Amino acid sequence: MPAHKDIPIIFLTGKLDMKSRIEAFENGGVDFICIPYNQIELLKRIEVHLKLKLMQDELKAKNNLLAEKVHSREVYDKVVDLGVCYSQGYFIGKPEFI
Repeated sequence: MPAHKDIPIIFLTGKLDMKSRIEAFENGGVDFICIPYNQIELLKRIEVHLKLKLMQDELKAKNNLLAEKVHSREVYDKVVDLGVCYSQGYFIGKPEFI
């Protein structure tokens, strides 16, 4: 995977053909702006892609945290189940998955 895969890349080019646009997106671009360009439009597109990148990073971090909490809950549930099983005499010896 390219080293720049997590960096939003905006192509700024004089090429107007569809093949060049598709090639830009296939090579990791998130946007494509033709020259001559409007400075305000360019700045707004940069702003949009930076906000999107920040939101993606926040979502990834929250998903990782949620996955950790789910895993902790699964472990907790197993421990509780084992405690119930031991207290009711279901196990003799140590269960294989501990």
